Amino acid sequence: MMKVGIVALNSSNFRSIGRAISWLEIEHVFINRHEQFNNLSHLILPGVSSFSSVMHELISRNLTEEIQKLKERGLPILGLCAGMQIMGNSSEESPGVEGLKWFDYKSEAIESNLDLGVRSFHTGWNEVFASNNNSIKSLPSIFYFNHSFYVKKLSEKEIYGQSCHGQMFASVVRKENIIGAQFHPEKSQLAGLDFLRDFINLTYA
Repeated sequence: MMKVGIVALNSSNFRSIGRAISWLEIEHVFINRHEQFNNLSHLILPGVSSFSSVMHELISRNLTEEIQKLKERGLPILGLCAGMQIMGNSSEESPGVEGLKWFDYKSEAIESNLDLGVRSFHTGWNEVFASNNNSIKSLPSIFYFNHSFYVKKLSEKEIYGQSCHGQMFASVVRKENIIGAQFHPEKSQLAGLDFLRDFINLTYA
C-alpha cells in the first residue's frame, strides 16, 4: 500500500506537495514529529528556505535520526530544492552547517554574469536535460525553478538531469533509493505531476 510521508517543516511548502500527491490519488501524511515515521512507502523532503533553516528544524525536531533509518532501510526518499541541497555535505549559504552527507557535493552560490544576462538567482521555467544513465521517464522536460544556490560538482553517474543557468548544474541526482531535484514539481503543472509519479513508481532494488 502506498503512503507518502511529507516532512512538514515551517520552512517548507509541504502543503503544496501534499496537494500534488493528492492529484495522483495517493495517500499522504504530513510529518513533524519523530514518532510519525511508521508504515511509509516513500518520503519527501521539501524545502523553500535556507540550508541552515531546514537542517536546524530537522535537528531541533529530532527528525534526522528517523530519516537516516529510512534511508538505510532503502525507503525511496525525494529531496526538493533545499531538500536536495541538504542531501549533500554543506552549502556556501550556511558556512559551518553540515548536511545529511548522502551525496558528496557542496551547494554553491549561483554566479551572475550581467554581460550574458545571467543573474545570481534562477527563477522561472527551464529545461532539464536527461543524462545518459537516466531511468526517470519524465525526463527530459521543462520544470519551474526558484533558487540562488546550485550543485555543479558531482560524480557523473549520480547526475540524472542537468539544466543551464549561465553554466550547467545538476538539477536531478540519484543514488540508489535517494533522489534530489532542484526544481519544484508541485509548481511545474503536468510535468511536475509526471515526475512525482515516476518517483513513486521507480524500482529501487
